[in-house]
Amino acid sequence: MVRETFKFLYVRVSLMVLGVAARRLPVILLILLVLPLATGRAVVELFLKNKTSASFWKLNKGLTKSIAPVPLAAIFRARVRLGLNRLMTYWGDQLRDPKWKARIEYSGLEEVLERLNSGQSVLLTSLHYGAPREASTILRSLGLRLSALASDDLSLLEKKAVEIRDGLWCLEDAPVILTPKELWRTRDLLMRPRSLLLLLVDRNKNQRDLSGSLLGGQVQIAKGFVTLAQITEAVVVPFACTGTGFLKWRLWFGKPMDATVREGMQNKSDLCQRVLDELAAEIGKYPEQFQPQLIGAMLESEVN
Repeated sequence: MVRETFKFLYVRVSLMVLGVAARRLPVILLILLVLPLATGRAVVELFLKNKTSASFWKLNKGLTKSIAPVPLAAIFRARVRLGLNRLMTYWGDQLRDPKWKARIEYSGLEEVLERLNSGQSVLLTSLHYGAPREASTILRSLGLRLSALASDDLSLLEKKAVEIRDGLWCLEDAPVILTPKELWRTRDLLMRPRSLLLLLVDRNKNQRDLSGSLLGGQVQIAKGFVTLAQITEAVVVPFACTGTGFLKWRLWFGKPMDATVREGMQNKSDLCQRVLDELAAEIGKYPEQFQPQLIGAMLESEVN
């Protein structure tokens, strides 16, 4: 009981400090405040945590013919940037402040909003790249009813931050995270008009998955997102969120794709490949922001 109370107070104080800092401090001082934490996390990911460090060293050696070896320094800078940007999304309503809005770039958002305003639901399909969780927070700050299907639960700090933000943004009835065990709930949510679901479709080797071409190699894709789009009549939109600088984001939306009602592996394979082709043009610019899960999903048949 004492331990839980301490955790609760620690989280509340942490969010309070971050909130005051976000409102009062210039951006450069805010960066300096959080930079040591982000740097420490990057060191752990690259050198001390076995699961992630093995992936990043693999990226350093090169993944495919089109993804040349990525310098370790570039990977380290990307991890620091993403870590810092991640910490900056924890506090309350700052993303609606003009100071922070100016640090977020959108590409293709207008067409997505047109689809939503027409009553359609949208299935955002992405890969383990950049900052998908931060993207979820940014899009919800626009008042959009976005949920994400994810296997990892939120941390205590994230849960408290979500509780505060949802109250401010009136999104209490739109869950931030849905788990794979909640597939029926996921279906029902996506069948509601003007709903958004963010789904990361790359997976490690599974016999039921499809493989598609990505940047000169092959990547494993969970084909179930096509079935989900067909059942719910949601439009499929490739999506990526890139950290373009300290406390700067780029949210990119690809060409909307209507999933056909025809069944068959070939149809699913075609749509999966179209999604990958759209994503390749965006994420190929910043391979250092590949997350370990995407690195693991890349097949080695095309490596250097």
